[in-house]
Amino acid sequence: MSMKKDKKNLKRTSIGGQAVIEGVMMRGKTSMATAVRVESGEILLETSRLKSPEKQNKFLKLPLVRGVVAFINSLVGGTKTLLRSASVFGDDEPTKFEKWLAEKVKINVTDVVVFLGAFLGIALSLFLR
Repeated sequence: MSMKKDKKNLKRTSIGGQAVIEGVMMRGKTSMATAVRVESGEILLETSRLKSPEKQNKFLKLPLVRGVVAFINSLVGGTKTLLRSASVFGDDEPTKFEKWLAEKVKINVTDVVVFLGAFLGIALSLFLR
């Protein structure tokens, strides 16, 4: 076969992933799936559709802005997935404090932890060079 025929039949995809606790997360342009093995040996599969930030706002298509948004999006998404797999594998029950925050103050502790982790990660990478 010639090289030109190989390129015509070549189908490109934009799929990546990461390891999570007892599983794997795979992500494409429009969807994400996470498979985690629970303690009983069964595999729990969660899927979700993704909205592209670039489709929501034209400003986010600018090259530098697009890269920063993609970096933050992958950092936050990966951390959330990792925390979710930890809770599925460990089968953690929320504490009384977490329940109180969710009911009274409408704060999700996982979202706060993800935000602080992303913020500290970016801050440390910028200031500790």
